[in-house]
Amino acid sequence: MLEKKYLNEKEVAFTYSVTRSWLQRERWKGTGPKYIKVNGTGKVLYPSSVTETWFENCGLRQSTSGPSIAITANGGNTDGKV
Repeated sequence: MLEKKYLNEKEVAFTYSVTRSWLQRERWKGTGPKYIKVNGTGKVLYPSSVTETWFENCGLRQSTSGPSIAITANGGNTDGKV
């Protein structure tokens, strides 16, 4: 099966169980996954491999009682740890 190279906003929201408004807000804040805006159409596309990596790295935790890692706009964490 051929994997799609780009996902639209609706596909990303469904795949990663987030809302479209969450994706829009994260784009506005500059803290969400990287995206491409198609000139003249208003369409937003997310590169599938980059988006998958972003979601894998943004919220992985070992315990609900442990500290969360704040992710910066460039994808790094803010606590100085890896």
